[in-house]
Amino acid sequence: MLNILKSEHVIKEPSGLSDRIQWFRDYYFRGTERVWNNEFTSWTTQTP
Repeated sequence: MLNILKSEHVIKEPSGLSDRIQWFRDYYFRGTERVWNNEFTSWTTQTP
């Protein structure tokens, strides 16, 4: 069974962000749900 620990500390939420910066922040925290998510792919020429 997986035990998930909860932090006692609250993460500070920013306030007063511009619409543009709020969009970027929300997009960043969507993680793997976003279309582009910093996952890497391997490419090769298949040469020995």
